[in-house]
Amino acid sequence: MSDDITSRLHLLMSARADAVADCLGQLGPDDEVLLVDSGVSLLAPVRPGDDGAPALAGLLARARRVCALETDVRARGLPASPDIPLVGDDDWVRMVHRHRHVLSWT
Repeated sequence: MSDDITSRLHLLMSARADAVADCLGQLGPDDEVLLVDSGVSLLAPVRPGDDGAPALAGLLARARRVCALETDVRARGLPASPDIPLVGDDDWVRMVHRHRHVLSWT
């Protein structure tokens, strides 16, 4: 991962289909995504008719890195994913400082 100041950080705060679609529409290959608040619900095990797995796969395919806020994942009792690193609050602050633009999706 580079520290390219032109990349963007996307804070995905919801697992709603429209929020994910809006994020995907603006996501560039050098961008990072941080799943926070109810956005970490995309890590939940997939149930029939659930859009979580395709949404998460789309994020992983398009972003440089997708990670999740550890406190939100733990608070919801969700399993960790080997493809999604968990980050703490200090990491979140560093991510914000590393990117020129921070976009929030709710």
